[in-house]
Amino acid sequence: MKKIIKKIKEKGKQAIICAAIVGALSLPIKAKAQVSGSLEGIAGQTKQSTYLRGNFFYGLPGKIGSYTFIELYQDGGYFGKTMLGREIVKGVSAKGEIVHCNEPLSQIRLGLEAKLPTPKGTTLQVKALPLSIDKRGSIIQDRFMAGYFADVQLGKGLSISSFGDLNLAAKGGPIWEYGEVSLKKYVWDGVSIAYNPALISQGKLAPRVQHRVTIGVDF
Repeated sequence: MKKIIKKIKEKGKQAIICAAIVGALSLPIKAKAQVSGSLEGIAGQTKQSTYLRGNFFYGLPGKIGSYTFIELYQDGGYFGKTMLGREIVKGVSAKGEIVHCNEPLSQIRLGLEAKLPTPKGTTLQVKALPLSIDKRGSIIQDRFMAGYFADVQLGKGLSISSFGDLNLAAKGGPIWEYGEVSLKKYVWDGVSIAYNPALISQGKLAPRVQHRVTIGVDF
């Protein structure tokens, strides 16, 4: 019984943290704007790779596009990002990322993102974030983040997508940080299942593949 109560407390704490982050970031949302997104259950081969994730899309004043995700881990920790973007010229946006690593604001990254022209039903975005600032306001040395997002809609509720981040300024040369691939199929209205391997850093440019399956529910 004590173990059950402890787990309930841990999950409750995680839920409060998640709600606080999303709620705080949602305060300036336009009254008419709506929040959309999904809740995902991710099942990997280990306890560390099995967790819950919430994805939230919303709009902010000034034509700022916004996206926040929060991952809740079984050990009580959490990780998330808030990504903000505003188009400054056609296809190019000012880009900001707020990192939440076991606290609401642990790092800020600033730079640019470009949406490249692609065929209908496909998306390709690339980003360069040369400036990273820690929670004390100090510039983080040896960090120039770059990344991509790609998506292909295959029809009949099937799609394949991928994203990835790497540090171009790491000591010893560029290293991969994190990424994912998702081969997703909608099996019911708003319910999907995906083969969703994570691309894990191993201290060099080439990532390690971690096999996972994800079930998602849109809202």
